[in-house]
Amino acid sequence: MRQVTQKDISKELGLSQSTVALILGIPHHPLRKKFKAETIEMVERKAKELGYYTNSNARILRTRRSNLIVILNFTPPNEINGRKVYQLGQLIHEAGYTCRVIEARWWSGDARLFMEQLMGLHPEGVIMLGAAQLPVSNKHIEELFTRQRTPVVSLGEDIPGIPVVYHDAKEPIRQITAEAIRHGRRRLALLMPADDTRQMRQRAAGFQAAILEAGGLLPEKHSLDYSFSSENDKLQSTILLTTFRPSSFQDFSPYMAAIDQALGVSEPPDTLICANDEFAFSALAVARKRGVAVPEELFVSGFDEMACGALSEISLTTIRIPIEELCMATMDMLISQIEKPQITMFPEVRVFPSEVIWRESCPQYKRAQIETT
Repeated sequence: MRQVTQKDISKELGLSQSTVALILGIPHHPLRKKFKAETIEMVERKAKELGYYTNSNARILRTRRSNLIVILNFTPPNEINGRKVYQLGQLIHEAGYTCRVIEARWWSGDARLFMEQLMGLHPEGVIMLGAAQLPVSNKHIEELFTRQRTPVVSLGEDIPGIPVVYHDAKEPIRQITAEAIRHGRRRLALLMPADDTRQMRQRAAGFQAAILEAGGLLPEKHSLDYSFSSENDKLQSTILLTTFRPSSFQDFSPYMAAIDQALGVSEPPDTLICANDEFAFSALAVARKRGVAVPEELFVSGFDEMACGALSEISLTTIRIPIEELCMATMDMLISQIEKPQITMFPEVRVFPSEVIWRESCPQYKRAQIETT
């Protein structure tokens, strides 16, 4: 059966082929705006009726535009990262582009070849999600995108020469740590993966800042079997690093093992500030198994605000990431680059605040004081 062409549609409707080409070719083309909404709807309806579909390769050759935005996803599969991908995909669609998500974290071959293949798709823009896990040097990434003149924005992590959008992780961690100290907690631990990323560095910086503000010594990094001293009146702190990794989606066993090791020492922490909600949920479960009362004997907090945190037996204090704002800013920066390409020595950086969601597992000090009076 012969493939329906734009010429067939123009003949059916009595419109010029250039009109049909502009309407069906590139949805966000600036000249498309000159047509009435009724004309656009009529052409799109007739194209669907005749079974027309766009030949993307032909369009790229003809217009040198693909109408494609690629999300390079290096993040692990969980609720929060899924929400980011969904939000970005929706915004890309609303802007009139086609979205393709490449789950790049599984890539184990030649990293340079991977990036060259990406460029073979001729994307009009690229969003890099979780770029800290890149299997290729940041320098090569910058050179490749610059050479191809492909607009790119990083959501979450730094890549030299590339615009970035991220949320502040330092201040909310500082607030939670400070509140625990006001409650009289004296053995505080920050539990986090041994990853050298912006987000993990910010978490550590917030924890350290609160400890120093309270007159404590700069927290050092230790393994999970670290035990505090028995001096209960002395402010002690540590950053517990773990290399445990889940083997599959929502596999909590590595988190449980890490928490069990941290709480199994002779002098365990009385406050466990977790780098993510997976660690925090595991902490609640291990504490219950060991007979440790939360929050009476152990404060627990998370990061990310996964939905089940408010529904757990002991509701989880956590930190809300402004996902909608982050994704909207990322798209705004990318569309600006696509529509008005420009080379700058100082790529744009946008930072959004994160919010502490106070719940039972680590109550806010002032609120607790009011409730007891």
